[in-house]
Amino acid sequence: MSKRDNTGSSTVGEPPSHSPNLWLPIILASIILMVTMGIRQTVGLFVHPIIETTAMSIAEVSMALAIGQLMWGAFQPLFGAWADKKGAFPVLVVGAVLIAMGLCGPPLLFH
Repeated sequence: MSKRDNTGSSTVGEPPSHSPNLWLPIILASIILMVTMGIRQTVGLFVHPIIETTAMSIAEVSMALAIGQLMWGAFQPLFGAWADKKGAFPVLVVGAVLIAMGLCGPPLLFH
């Protein structure tokens, strides 16, 4: 039997007990990160198809992508502060809607 302090944690150098409740936020955060980073990092694969299907030049597409990356970085502190005040869920919902609009909107503009 191990010695424990009043908080219930081990004091004799044993590893802390693993709680299954800890894994849920880790898994959800990993999924959110995979989706958002996947969207951000794979845009470069679509530069040539965008150029071929639109009348845009490589410079125009590159500038649009650069502005998108700049906005991504510029709004992170604002959305982080909003998440600290209101909680993560409303920020995730607004972020998901904005990402969906950003991905679905441009094809609708050219058809």
